[in-house]
Amino acid sequence: MLVDAAWAADETVVFLALSGSQRLAVLHFVGSAPSLLAHLLPLDLPGVPLGTCITSIAFDSNTEKLAVAGMTASADDAPSAWLFAVQTSPVYLAKLLGAVTSPAASARADAAVGVAFRPAAIARAEERVAASALAIAWPGGTVSLAAC
Repeated sequence: MLVDAAWAADETVVFLALSGSQRLAVLHFVGSAPSLLAHLLPLDLPGVPLGTCITSIAFDSNTEKLAVAGMTASADDAPSAWLFAVQTSPVYLAKLLGAVTSPAASARADAAVGVAFRPAAIARAEERVAASALAIAWPGGTVSLAAC
């Protein structure tokens, strides 16, 4: 069952999170519209533990960074989010940039973790730099923000 999907910036590739999987499926459309001819490829996510169920995925505006949120089946584990550098040509690869676990020790809940990128401007030494802000919504209502 489909849990979440994120389109790449060029709109020819969609990344799919499927229930019960710690890897993504990549659907690459090889024909021009309205053709539905596509290749379906698996994308392993290094650093995501076995048994993790992905609950949310999101790309930054350049399709260079992919945020993935998920929960393990263990009641002892808190929800987590991972940030990957993604290569989409000529092969699909994901390189782990970092991971974060829910800030609350007792954050384990049935609610899903959500991730989203939003445009942001960062001031650095008297200049403004266009960037993305990653927002992570944890169960219980806590939100974490990070400039990427």
